[in-house]
Amino acid sequence: ERDRMMMEAYFGGGASPALYSRLALYKVMSDLLWAIWAFIQVANGNPRDDFLAYARGRFERCKARMDGADFGKHVNLVREGRRRSAAKYIRPASAERKIQVRKDQRSGRRPASHPPS
Repeated sequence: ERDRMMMEAYFGGGASPALYSRLALYKVMSDLLWAIWAFIQVANGNPRDDFLAYARGRFERCKARMDGADFGKHVNLVREGRRRSAAKYIRPASAERKIQVRKDQRSGRRPASHPPS
């Protein structure tokens, strides 16, 4: 419920299922990041807090989220959303660009990263 409220407030209304999936994956990655950070604190001998318990807790939560029934669904929704949005930016190469790429390949030059408009 809190996630829904946050997403609606942030986006000014309802968010797409892909955005909710992205949030779920960010939570997994956040738990992993903070678990690794805490393990590094333990490895460095940082005596300030109980970093080992913190690291284990975050890592266990990360694993539980990844083992959840919806994890694969979230990955697929985000992956599909990226494919659709990337397709908007892919345009067929012009005949001139194809010829230039072939010339560059024959001469051993790297093709320009941004084709001429």
